[in-house]
Amino acid sequence: MAEKPKSQDELRQIRELLFGEDKRDIDSRVEILEREVVEVRETVTVVDTSLSEKIQSTSSGVSEDVRSLNEEMLQRLNGMDQSIADHSAKASENLSVAVGSLTSELKSLGSQLNETTRKLDEERQRREVLATGLRALADAMMAPATD
Repeated sequence: MAEKPKSQDELRQIRELLFGEDKRDIDSRVEILEREVVEVRETVTVVDTSLSEKIQSTSSGVSEDVRSLNEEMLQRLNGMDQSIADHSAKASENLSVAVGSLTSELKSLGSQLNETTRKLDEERQRREVLATGLRALADAMMAPATD
């Protein structure tokens, strides 16, 4: 039967062994997505500033420029939203596959452990029977002969 971890550190080590690589992969992907979001936000800020300056300095053609820039930014944001959704779905799928794989492996190891335990119990019982028989034989051989 498996022992429970004795400390948080052991538990942390087990989690690292089981999920560490997938977690780091997901963390890396999330970090990339966050950087892309920051870049888009910075771009939106630059475009917003640019639009404000154009509106103040130009009275003709402003509406068309604003509409064009807004469409471009919406397309970029929609693209980023889709990219984030795709990365998130892929990370979730990878994590599910990893968890499923680990669950299957743990079940297999549990079955192997149960089988080994069963065999050890059978061997212990055989040895107990043998020991009892040998004791009885030794007692019979040591008993004084009654003639």
